[in-house]
Amino acid sequence: ALALAAAPERLLGFGVERAAAAAPVAFECLAARMHALAGEESGGVVAEALDADAAAEAAAPLRMALAMCGALACGVCVPAAARWARAYALATQPPHWADGFVGAGAMGRTAMHAAFVVPMLAALVWVAPAARDVIAPPELAPYEAFADAPGRLSESEWELRLRLVRWVQASAALLAALARLFAARPALQGFLDSALVRWYAYRHGGDHSARARATVRLGLEQVNLLANKAALQFVAPAVISVGLAAPLVLWELAPPRVHDDACANAAFALAMPALSFGTMWVNLSWVVSVLVALFATRSGLMGSS
Repeated sequence: ALALAAAPERLLGFGVERAAAAAPVAFECLAARMHALAGEESGGVVAEALDADAAAEAAAPLRMALAMCGALACGVCVPAAARWARAYALATQPPHWADGFVGAGAMGRTAMHAAFVVPMLAALVWVAPAARDVIAPPELAPYEAFADAPGRLSESEWELRLRLVRWVQASAALLAALARLFAARPALQGFLDSALVRWYAYRHGGDHSARARATVRLGLEQVNLLANKAALQFVAPAVISVGLAAPLVLWELAPPRVHDDACANAAFALAMPALSFGTMWVNLSWVVSVLVALFATRSGLMGSS
């Protein structure tokens, strides 16, 4: 998480330095708004954005805060991803004896495959060579020293390219959330089917001792009691993705007068690192956790139920 948060803006454009530069303006706008709500006079917004050197220095604490939040989110995501991986393994490749009454149908398997692939793509579009450099190549940017060079875009054309990049990133996050929502039902069914697998292993196994019977009974009760928790774990990452990506979409849909407002721009610049880093990290940590858990399940290091 720290490596991603500290990645250069050229590779992963989370806007951390831009947020640090806009912080004085954003906080003074907030103070002015609080004074206005209290009916007090305000001297207006006189703060200026930090220069590049000061912003780079002030960005370090922001990157550390992002990394800490990312580590916390990953810790919450790992148990859900492990349970989802076990349900995915059972739903997509049920035991041979259970063919026909355990496992997801064609639509369910497609939904579960999409819930794994689409979040991976949603994380990749935040890497500059995967999306930003394709839609808005740096050599076409209207730099001040080369604004009149052949082939370079105008300011308005360049801004449209950058907005398209943000649209692609936010839309990919929303698609990943929808894919996981559609996969929640077959995943939950896979979790419930694990109870049948436990019972079958006991019924047709060689150990019918009281201890084995008690172990199976506890496993079945666990599946029954944790069904609601499993459903929440399967849906929560999608809801979090929507919550992080929706403000990015709403900002692009905002009317021009909002984009022209200095306070609104400063506030969004301050929120951009949390929204963009969170959007990528939720998808990336989910994919990596599911991959590791799926490998452990397939290799027998982790139980399949």
